[in-house]
Amino acid sequence: MRAGVTPTNLTHSRGVALIAGLLLMASMVLLALAVATGMLLERRMAGNSADGQLALQRAQLAGQWAGYWLQSRAVDPLGDECAQQCGPTPPVHAGGTLPDDPEFEDTAWWRINAVIAGLEPGGAMRMDYSLPGTEAPRWLIEELHRVPLDAISGTDDAAEPTLAYYRILARGTGRYPGSVAVTETVVARPWAESLAPDPFPPEPGGHAFCDQVSDDAPCGRLGWRRRR
Repeated sequence: MRAGVTPTNLTHSRGVALIAGLLLMASMVLLALAVATGMLLERRMAGNSADGQLALQRAQLAGQWAGYWLQSRAVDPLGDECAQQCGPTPPVHAGGTLPDDPEFEDTAWWRINAVIAGLEPGGAMRMDYSLPGTEAPRWLIEELHRVPLDAISGTDDAAEPTLAYYRILARGTGRYPGSVAVTETVVARPWAESLAPDPFPPEPGGHAFCDQVSDDAPCGRLGWRRRR
């Protein structure tokens, strides 16, 4: 005698199928959420990386402007002439006068002590590098050391030629809060009356300042690193 399907057995089978379907659907939802979360995290990481590169590029830009300005000086930038002509923000600081870790100083400190890239200290804006959502890139210079320079031959300068070493600190920001890059460049700059300074900003195709300096004397960039 064949057993019949009772209403109780049918109801039980439908309940099991419903539970299995719900569990499968929940698993699919969790899997979709995990994939979406992973994609969102990867997108955010990519955005942070790109924003960090933007901050670094703007810091490097500011560092280049600092180098242009330094090579365009005809007299000592720490002398009285620069103090009178370089505006309210002195671009060059004497050695030992900056904080130990200037890269971690806040935006207010950089606004007071550094110069906006593209702006001639105490003068007009030569190039506008403003970018919505970012702080203006800024630079400052610290003199590290100065020595007499005997490597410049054939000069009849009234003042003794000297060789000064500087570090250029430049700061750039991205669009995200906390996206900051600070670079440090060490440069050498000979000072002699016979050396013609570069125009500021430099002219395309023009001579480079260091071309007129003897190979025996250091001139230009000696080292670079990212401090932050």
